Amino acid sequence: MNEDLTPVEEQAIDAMLGETLGNAAPPDLSRDILTSLHDSPSEVASFVRTNRSPGRRDVRPASRNHLAVAATVIAAIAATVMIAVWLEPQQWLNDSSPALAESDGGQPAIPSPSIEPRTPIVVPDRAVAESTPTRKPPKGIPLVVDSGRDDPEMIERNGSVIEQVAPGPLEAVSLVSSQVDSELRGYWDAIGIEPVGDASAEEVVDRLSMLLGATVPMELVDDPERLRVEIGKDELSRAVATRWLQQITERGLARIDAQAKEELIDELVACFQLQQRFDHTISGWINGTSSNSPAFYQAISVGSNVNGDDSAIVRRLASLTMNVDLRCTRCHDSYIEGNGRQEDYWAFTAFLRRGVTRGAGNQFAIDASSNSDDSVFYELTDGRQRVAEPAIASSWIDGQSDQPIDTIGQWTQHLNGSPELAQGVVNSLWQLVHGQPLRGRVVDPISAPHNEALDRLEENLTRDLMHSGFDVARTLALVIASPATRRAVPPPLLAGNVLSAGEAETRAAMDAVDAFAAALPPRADVSMRDRLDETMRAIGASIDTDNPAFVGQIGDAPDNGERNQVDVKRLSLDFPSRAESLPVQWLTLIEDDQSKVEHLAYLAGRSSVPDTVATAADAMREANVSPELLLHRVWWMLRP
Repeated sequence: MNEDLTPVEEQAIDAMLGETLGNAAPPDLSRDILTSLHDSPSEVASFVRTNRSPGRRDVRPASRNHLAVAATVIAAIAATVMIAVWLEPQQWLNDSSPALAESDGGQPAIPSPSIEPRTPIVVPDRAVAESTPTRKPPKGIPLVVDSGRDDPEMIERNGSVIEQVAPGPLEAVSLVSSQVDSELRGYWDAIGIEPVGDASAEEVVDRLSMLLGATVPMELVDDPERLRVEIGKDELSRAVATRWLQQITERGLARIDAQAKEELIDELVACFQLQQRFDHTISGWINGTSSNSPAFYQAISVGSNVNGDDSAIVRRLASLTMNVDLRCTRCHDSYIEGNGRQEDYWAFTAFLRRGVTRGAGNQFAIDASSNSDDSVFYELTDGRQRVAEPAIASSWIDGQSDQPIDTIGQWTQHLNGSPELAQGVVNSLWQLVHGQPLRGRVVDPISAPHNEALDRLEENLTRDLMHSGFDVARTLALVIASPATRRAVPPPLLAGNVLSAGEAETRAAMDAVDAFAAALPPRADVSMRDRLDETMRAIGASIDTDNPAFVGQIGDAPDNGERNQVDVKRLSLDFPSRAESLPVQWLTLIEDDQSKVEHLAYLAGRSSVPDTVATAADAMREANVSPELLLHRVWWMLRP
């Protein structure tokens, strides 16, 4: 085997040869090869390294040099493979075939030499990368071949490889920011996207103010060092902490009482001000050592219920702490991305139920040391019931813990300083500023095209967060200072052009938005109640809002008589008025229309379709709204 090839390359070559040769066998050229060997044995043997087993007897007379024997075998194999690719073979026998036990001459087969495992590929440091030539990353999602990495100093999750961070000097914020800038621009070049020009200073400031809840001076947007200091101040840190908690709990922060809300925010503000470590704070909320743990679980459980539906807690905790998407795997293995299993979802559910219990009044109690054997059953796609074994999938934490993780307390100890938590936090902060995670999911309507350039950007931000001791204000400053923040809205997506822009123009604009090379127009924070109302008015109907219990199912608090009225003369700017394709193309794999609506609800993080949304969908069918437009409007109503 070629010593210059990595295990991944060897595996890819083996797969290629298997596909090329099929089930055919190459011609036997042993006599020709042996004749050539006998004519000049020294030339061949000089390139051979043997791996002779102790005690093995030669099959030829003892006077024959053992190097020549090995050379014969290797040369024969090499020539056979090369000629078989070019000639029409008759039959290819695999390793398990008995025909390989003997050659045509009745000689026993010679065992293949053993190959020592190679050291896994390590992502090079910046200094090394700058001194060596780099190739342009391929567009799109790369072919992933199992590399069999098992180095304990490497972390591999979801196609990303991150080195365990050892203590060392922290790079200057300005240096890391320049790296983020060059990596993002290199990503745009790699996927063939032309970024939209810079927005005006006023547009950038207004957009950040809407996203973060406080004003960021424009002169600081391009200065991450000063921006880091500004984020640590009371006004901005409190606003950012509030918006971030609203995001990770999906508005669940509004469901807890005012005092508990303020105490949660106070703890997070202390992290932005470097008064306590962010990772330790999150761990304390999860394992119950913080007095604010019950409030945290109340907020993060919004959408679940006391009847055993813990899907909201499971999904949100996995996303935040391990950057794992569990929206599809509650009911079946992930068919689209292929990296999620149903059994892992329910194993994590059973793991959490060991230590987290919900009582009357939606009150939570946490026992971080509990490892009870209470059984959790789930239903397979064929209807069979299976018991879940409490565990955290090794692919989520890459088996880096020295001890088995049996309790929540052990898990949170592992999370402290972990790359899994760092990845989840990086993606959540990127979503806070840019509207979607840095590492998107292909199942989503908006998702950044994935390639190794984007991986490298995520890895560097994750490493920096870990090196800094989880200084989230520093990471947020780096995210804000990235060139994606200064992108303008593409002309086809501006309010005055939405209806007149062509399909190709709109698609090109959305491709730029997906890749963070353009900005979406500001989206009004319209409640789900109002989105439902607009959808019904668009077809000349209305929803019955006289029943508070019915209205309450759509996700908002009961009407207190003070809800904002929607302008009846004009719908929201982003309300879908036309559609020529589905919100996500994988819906074509689902035949039943109702199932398509249900899967959009799962995509939005819900365990079922709200009754009011189902009623609106039925009304749109009766009004002969096209299936594509109907599903776009359903997603517009359900969107997080």
